Amino acid sequence: MGGTKMRELEQRSVEFPEWIKGKATKTTYGFIPEDFPIIYDRLSGKVFQPALLFLADCYLSKGGRYVANTVGSYSDDILDYVRFCREVNLDWLAATWEHLDDYVGVMEGNVSPVRKEPYREGTVNRRLVPILGLYKWASQNLSLEMEALPPGSLFLPRAIEKVYTENQKRRRESKPVEVRGDAAENVRIPRVLQRTEMESIYAKLGTDSEVFDCEKSTETSVFRLATYISHQSGLRLFEVVGLKVAQFQRFIGATIHPLDMYPMHVKRKGGRTKLLHFHGVLVSKILAYMHKERASVMNGQSEHGYLLVNQRWATSAGKRVSRRNVQRRFTRACMDAGLVLAVQKTHPTNGDWTKCRVEMTEMARFSFHDLRHTFAVWAYYAMRSAGIEEPWKGIADQLGHEDVLTTIKTYLQCCRTFESYVSDKFVSSLNAMARVGSVEARTQ
Repeated sequence: MGGTKMRELEQRSVEFPEWIKGKATKTTYGFIPEDFPIIYDRLSGKVFQPALLFLADCYLSKGGRYVANTVGSYSDDILDYVRFCREVNLDWLAATWEHLDDYVGVMEGNVSPVRKEPYREGTVNRRLVPILGLYKWASQNLSLEMEALPPGSLFLPRAIEKVYTENQKRRRESKPVEVRGDAAENVRIPRVLQRTEMESIYAKLGTDSEVFDCEKSTETSVFRLATYISHQSGLRLFEVVGLKVAQFQRFIGATIHPLDMYPMHVKRKGGRTKLLHFHGVLVSKILAYMHKERASVMNGQSEHGYLLVNQRWATSAGKRVSRRNVQRRFTRACMDAGLVLAVQKTHPTNGDWTKCRVEMTEMARFSFHDLRHTFAVWAYYAMRSAGIEEPWKGIADQLGHEDVLTTIKTYLQCCRTFESYVSDKFVSSLNAMARVGSVEARTQ
């Protein structure tokens, strides 16, 4: 790459305003595998080559293997950055450390679309890793005319800590708001759904897979099932959409007992396959989906093996359901159920990020990832009420945590607060969760 001309890779974001993320195909580039993340322009179809070459050179092995989670996250971060460059009419080649300071400031003034809360400092730090990595890689592998670079160019080294200088100064100079120790605003509410909240979301997510009628049902059951799988097993979103039909074929024709647990090997974070358990009600709902809606949708379609597919009236009917669609449908269900949160959002004025306006808007109170937290806390109380003294061990195995402290500190930290307002009736319902779910399915 040392002899590559800079102009051969130069792509001005002002000329291509619709940057989106996609996956490579067999005909995209011969040196990268299929499904490798690429950033391209929706209008022209041109690929943002610097990001592709950087990720391929640094994170793709000689055998064509890569960690999908890492490369996917890094491509998301770079995509967000080039969209920022587009908004401020900035050529990424002309970006300076001052521009990066502005980008950090924009993140601090916005709300994360995933967590529905202001970006954490750790998130900002992580997002800068691939962005700075891209510039460092380009400075080492591309032919740059050093004299043509603007003062303070990102191609020139600088300590990452200096990026936060101005923003930290603003925070130090800002006058803190005094809050009384017993103020209601000072109490952290856990991001765990109550039973009534889950029921209201399920009611907005379509038809239950066990009562789905191919002739009469006007709503798909796939999004409700995807939510139910994560809620009842603790799987991450990418693990849910990555489930395969072959994993459940051995249960076809077998007698499934609602209260029994069935072992399952699932591909988890980092690409490793681990053993976890699905309860009988969950397995029954999956088998019903395979037998009814999925069989109807896939009739005449080429089989790809993934469990969850797009509904029959979708333009991409029969294709693997995407994480984005599941997250979007879950968010819409929260909004429709009235589970919303008022937040401040910063917008540029006529594309000028130096002149911002703040508006109040409503966002979903929960994200799909909160189903993992809900599973952990619900399972904790169900196991405790069943007499299990150390429930976090089983929960850690189910969530796929190598270190049980991750489960305790991150997923069960709200249990003491949560326990203070969980009624006996609610805890009893957790014990009978599988049985109740089975009865509800048969009576609908």
